[in-house]
Amino acid sequence: MTTSLLSISPTGALIGSLLAGLASVSAAAQTFIIDDTPGPGIDFPSIQAALAVVPSGSVLDVRQGLYDGFVLDRHMTIIGASPAAVRVTSSIEINGLGIGATTVLSRLSIEEDLEVIDVGSTVILDNLVFTSPLGQQRGDLDVQNSSDVRMARVQFSSLIVADSRVQASQSYFAGNDLNPYPARGESGVRIEGTSLVHLDHCTAVGAEGFPCEDPGGCFMQQVSGGSGGHGVEVGPHATLR
Repeated sequence: MTTSLLSISPTGALIGSLLAGLASVSAAAQTFIIDDTPGPGIDFPSIQAALAVVPSGSVLDVRQGLYDGFVLDRHMTIIGASPAAVRVTSSIEINGLGIGATTVLSRLSIEEDLEVIDVGSTVILDNLVFTSPLGQQRGDLDVQNSSDVRMARVQFSSLIVADSRVQASQSYFAGNDLNPYPARGESGVRIEGTSLVHLDHCTAVGAEGFPCEDPGGCFMQQVSGGSGGHGVEVGPHATLR
C-alpha cells in the first residue's frame, strides 16, 4: 500500500485578491451578532435562526460556541471568531445561489462535509478547518456545478470538484484512509467532468488503501489491501493549472 503526495506551488498568487474581496463584501453590509449564549447585544442564538429572517447580503458575526450545520441558499457573509473558537457540528451546504452578490464563509471548524452545489456566483471560503470528532472519518469539501469558488487556508479530508471552476491557495487536502478493503485510498484532490481548477501553494495527500485484516480470508479471495490514492486525480475532460 502506497500513498501519493503532491505539493503545487506555481509562481504568482492565483487568489491574491481573496482577502481584499472578503473585506469589501462585509464593509457596508448589515451585521448581526450570533452567540450560542444569549445575552445583551446578541441578535440570535444560532446560525439557522439568523438565516431564517435576516435579509440577503447580511453579515453574520459568529462568536465562540457550538453550532448546528445549515443550508445557505441566499447570498450571505458568515464569519466566525476563529476555527478554534467556532465549531459547526454537522454538515454545511451552500446551494442554488444564482448570479449576484459574493457569498463568504470564513473562520470556522466543521465536523462534517461542506458542499457547494449549483452556485452561479462567487463563493469565498477562507480559513475553514475540518475537525474530526470521535468516530467521524469523513470531511470532504465537495464542489459541484458551480462557476467561481475561491478558497484559501482551507483544510479538509478531500477536495472533490465536478463541472466547476475552483481556485485554491495555501490549502491542505488529505484523502480518507479508512476504506473497506480492497478499496483504493481516496485521492487528496479529485477533479471530474469539465472542471477548471487552479492550485497555488497547496498540498494534496492520497490516502493509504485499507489493509487486509484477515490474511487467510484475503488469500482465499485472492485480494490484498487497497492501493494508495493519488495526491491529485484529474479526469480526462478536466483541467488542472
